[in-house]
Formats: sequence, structure tokens, C-alpha cells
Amino acid sequence: MFLIVDVTERLTTPEGEILLFPEIEVSSWWTNLCEDEAVCIELYHDHGTSEQFHSKFKTDMGLESLPSGKFVTNALILNLAVIAYNCL
Repeated sequence: MFLIVDVTERLTTPEGEILLFPEIEVSSWWTNLCEDEAVCIELYHDHGTSEQFHSKFKTDMGLESLPSGKFVTNALILNLAVIAYNCL
């Protein structure tokens, strides 16, 4: 496991005003990818693309909220929805 840390320092606001104290944003996560740190950060920043596909799938199949509180039942329903979605 590797710890990847991405630090961003902002000296101005989005409107262009200079900040008296810089804003520092730190993002960190654990990964087991054997990639360079820059590649891992790029993959993390692109995770929204995958979430768009999940959202479209869930909306098209009417699965915005899963019907059960049990993981196994919800996994079965999602697997059946994947088969139905691929058949359509």
C-alpha cells in the first residue's frame, strides 16, 4: 500500500483577489496501484467519469435507491440490473 498526497496552494481567489494567507488544500489516499504518483493523482481526478456511468445506469434502471438494507440482496439486484441493461 502506498500513501499518495496531493497538495495545492492557492494564492488568489477565483475572482483574482490576492489572499493575505494562502489556502492550502491537502488530499491524500491509500492505493495499491504500482503507478507513478502523478498517474495516480490524474486517475483520482478523473474518477468523476466513472461516477457518471454509474449514475446513468442507476437512473435508467430505476435503482436510485437500493431496496434492501442487506448488502448481498442489493448486490444480487445490481447484478440482475446489469444483465437486463446489457440485454437492452
